[in-house]
Amino acid sequence: NGLDLINQLIDSEKKDSFIANYRKTFQPSSNENKEKKPCPCCSKKPIKQKNISFNYDIKSITAATYKPQIIEQTVDTLWPYINRQMLYGHHLGLKGNMKTLFETNDPKALKLDRQIQDVKTNIINQNRCQPKGVYQFFKVRRDNNTMIILDETETKELQQFTFPRQPAGYQFCLTDFIHPEKVDTVCFFVVTSGQDILDYAKELKEKEEFLASHIANAIGLELAEAFSEHIHQHIRSKWGFPDDPNNSIDDLFKLKFQGRRYSFGYPACPDLGYQKLLWNILHPDKHINVELCDDFMMNPDGSVSALVLHHPDATYFRVKE
Repeated sequence: NGLDLINQLIDSEKKDSFIANYRKTFQPSSNENKEKKPCPCCSKKPIKQKNISFNYDIKSITAATYKPQIIEQTVDTLWPYINRQMLYGHHLGLKGNMKTLFETNDPKALKLDRQIQDVKTNIINQNRCQPKGVYQFFKVRRDNNTMIILDETETKELQQFTFPRQPAGYQFCLTDFIHPEKVDTVCFFVVTSGQDILDYAKELKEKEEFLASHIANAIGLELAEAFSEHIHQHIRSKWGFPDDPNNSIDDLFKLKFQGRRYSFGYPACPDLGYQKLLWNILHPDKHINVELCDDFMMNPDGSVSALVLHHPDATYFRVKE
């Protein structure tokens, strides 16, 4: 794991052994073509909604434009949106609560922070990361569990998403947070930290700068997550309900804002096959060079896609089948 890797690389007695073992055992990985099962997105009989009441008597939410919007960002702009618990803890193996560790000037936390900042500085100075994103508002209608994407004139159907509904409990479905009778709006986005930062991490690995390589790769992944936080905040503002100006970045992580974003492959919609439908209408391959692979994963790896819903009651839930 990340912590074991770091410990071996910073321990002078273990570093040489690690590098020797790496040279002996490392083999480039190969991608094998695997037979994929057909996407079951719309093949299952929908479960009827339980008698749950949502308030749809709210201000109508519209967008100023329904054209794709492309955003280019910088590492410095996105860095405040980095989740340190994920970067320092999950990816790089530092144990404990990051906020507490830095408040108490924990030596391990401070040392790792210096190493991360050094790699970040090199990435910026060498221009090895160019984060890009595309988002687009769409007009939609709802038909039970199906979200129908419309063109701007509301006369042409562009795509249908038939979402799963919880078979038990509250029996939530993503369409519950779309107006049942009127035309509503949703937003889709895809963001990426780009291929260049992953190439940089690979170059560092080839130079046997293993710790820096591991950090660069982790930064690339978490910058994409930070960009998703940043662009979601931007989308809320464009929708007409910006965040409280007194809110902090920690408040974002605590979900102190209106609406939610949902990524396919996660509990509310676990089928990654919906990615194909998203690509059909947003075209991130054309706008920001993010390709969809045969298994519906994204390339470059440091990319995030999501559906954004604005309803105040929108919540996260798990579909269990």
